[in-house]
Amino acid sequence: MDALLLITVSVGLGALLRRLGALGPADARPLDVWVLWVALPALVLQLVPTLDADPALLLAAAGPWITAVGARVVLPPLARAAGATERQVGALVLTAMLGNTAFVGLAASEALRGPEALPIALVADQVGSFLALSTLGLATAVGWGGGALTARDIGLRMVRFPPFLALIVAVLLGATGTPVPPAAAGLLDRLGHTLVPLALFTVGLRLSLGAVSDTLGLLALGLGWRLLVGPAVVLAVALALGADPLVRDVAVLQTGMAPMVTAGILAADHDLDAELAAAMVGVGLVASAGTLLGWHLLLGVGA
Repeated sequence: MDALLLITVSVGLGALLRRLGALGPADARPLDVWVLWVALPALVLQLVPTLDADPALLLAAAGPWITAVGARVVLPPLARAAGATERQVGALVLTAMLGNTAFVGLAASEALRGPEALPIALVADQVGSFLALSTLGLATAVGWGGGALTARDIGLRMVRFPPFLALIVAVLLGATGTPVPPAAAGLLDRLGHTLVPLALFTVGLRLSLGAVSDTLGLLALGLGWRLLVGPAVVLAVALALGADPLVRDVAVLQTGMAPMVTAGILAADHDLDAELAAAMVGVGLVASAGTLLGWHLLLGVGA
């Protein structure tokens, strides 16, 4: 309930202030910088060193990668056939690739499958979604938004991406067993907690009802992959591998989350269609309430 309230209030305030003319989409840019350069790296440095390596959790880590690669391959030709511009194709692919496995995903996984689901969901988020965002997601944003770039250019942008640098540091801390000093851990916790409300607020600032009505076909295409087809593929892989039921359920639920808010910010930051990206995130948050319940019931029947 707290998560739902925070989503509603944060997005609603952004939309309200845009409606009143107090702020506009351009005002979201400084907040984007804070999210990508401060809040997200802080969250990574806080969470990643605590992860335990467990081969049984490979499916949870692989799920977001399966849906990300699938979206990257399947959606561009379909979107172009539907008449999308290249800026729209990039925004659609980027937001359909990546799910909100952190804020919404962790809470939903715990609510639907209990506290024992949290470590699995965290692996899906950090090793799956976040690593995919920092590599394939960033390469996708740069490729569509940066013009003619070489693989070297994309690689350089990737290693300079603050969350990716934070991930490298966090992995080294975890691998060497180096604890984060208590004072630094407290600071990281406070900075990381600013991620969700600010990121959702920027969604509200960019959310346009006109953009939603004008791009219903593209939204159906992107959200169809994000909420239905992608999780179905992961479920098929899990069944074929005979995965542990809890790992299977959490992997499917995590890959069925609404589009990642940070992916929408990354799309806007690389001059892709920001309104379509915001619509994917905003409409996806609403639509995913129904689809997640459907996956929950389906997985319960198959257990």
